[in-house]
Amino acid sequence: MKVIVFGATGRTGRIIVNRALDAGYEVTAFARRPEAIEASGQHLRVVGGDALDADAVRDAIAGHDVVVSALGSRSLGRGTPRADAMASIIAGMHAAGSPRLIAISALGAGESGRQLSPALRLLFATLLRNVMADHTAEEALIRAAGVDATIVRPVGLTDNPERGSYRVRTEPEIRGGRIPRADVAAFIVHEMAARVYLGATVAIA
Repeated sequence: MKVIVFGATGRTGRIIVNRALDAGYEVTAFARRPEAIEASGQHLRVVGGDALDADAVRDAIAGHDVVVSALGSRSLGRGTPRADAMASIIAGMHAAGSPRLIAISALGAGESGRQLSPALRLLFATLLRNVMADHTAEEALIRAAGVDATIVRPVGLTDNPERGSYRVRTEPEIRGGRIPRADVAAFIVHEMAARVYLGATVAIA
């Protein structure tokens, strides 16, 4: 299986790249700073580029079976960098014949805001309002794209060691908490082949 990871230098993206390599997949790590890619191996290809560059994204996606978006937010200001990058990714997927998409969003995006505690709802409605609006816009693009996609909404991410277990829900039953990035990466790499949640938006904790 050939996998391309956008956001491959992020804290979650790095783990996804390594886990996919460990699973025996051919992995392309797409990053603005390719020199920051720490993984190595004969099955790894590193591509430098900006996810907002539709031509670069299209060329990078060609030939892959699975596209993973682990793109992060670099600013709390206005704008929709995640949604804009996803528009480039979706266009590239259509040009490539619509491979599989797994995209990391966040619990609190869209209708899932009701699953948050009152304190988190206040935080997301104030300090993080632009970030969450970007997540929500990104999700809307994915749902309208007509591609085989899974949207993954983790609860609060941590850099703690992998637990080796997690809960996945397609209904609003997860109400906050924390999850190590390594467990989210493990779920995503498993889902690449399992394809259990095609067309679904899942919360993971």
